[in-house]
Amino acid sequence: MPARFSPLLALGWTVFATVALWFGLSAALFAFPHAAQSIVLLGLVQVAVYALVLGLFAAAQGAQLSELLALRRASLWVCLAAAALGFMLQIPATLLSNAVEHFFPTPAAVLAERALRITPQSTAQGVAIFLIVAGLGPCVEEFFFRGALYGALRRGYGAFVTAVSVSVCFAFGHVDLRLLLPLFAAALVLAQVREQTGSIWPGVALHGAFNAATLAVVFSGAAPGGKPPAMPISVAALGCLATLALGLLVRALSGSNRGRGHVA
Repeated sequence: MPARFSPLLALGWTVFATVALWFGLSAALFAFPHAAQSIVLLGLVQVAVYALVLGLFAAAQGAQLSELLALRRASLWVCLAAAALGFMLQIPATLLSNAVEHFFPTPAAVLAERALRITPQSTAQGVAIFLIVAGLGPCVEEFFFRGALYGALRRGYGAFVTAVSVSVCFAFGHVDLRLLLPLFAAALVLAQVREQTGSIWPGVALHGAFNAATLAVVFSGAAPGGKPPAMPISVAALGCLATLALGLLVRALSGSNRGRGHVA
């Protein structure tokens, strides 16, 4: 590999990927102006852009993508536990998001627009939205953030610096300051799972389940206008405790898979 990959370089690549995604989305909306609310089209553009950026990243690092992405096998039990953790992680993330919303509320029109994008008008559209939001989208984001960036940083830095750096990149890469805190917290959990398991796949399962939890709320009609339902204190407390317990379970199941998390 070239000179040591730094957190500043990781941030630079994140900015590059974010700008490239913006141009890609702008081009797609110019070509298909009536598809502005199509999360499926926007998701496919994201997949294409991230695939291109990952190819450029691998070329710049002088390495094969398989060497960067930690495509190491992980046990089914670890992936299932990570998925359960991702689903439950929505509760503390929502609490953080609601705390931010209390002081910096998102305009109702913006919330409604976001909800509209992931509200299906048919069963087929619902399946397509699920595959994009809980499947392909999380996969390419994990490949880039906890795969390429994490793997490159981890070769020169400790787990803490790498996790924090990649989590900052992930949070800022979503370009929404109101989501900065919950996304950073979720990203730290994802980074911890990446470190513990040494594989990208548990993180993909976690991220997909995290997004699936959002879809479950929207598909069920429990978030009218895009505003999440009120959460009783008992549910919040039990959800946070369950999240902690599942995090410990993933750690215990990871066992000998723990390590630097790059392909041997």
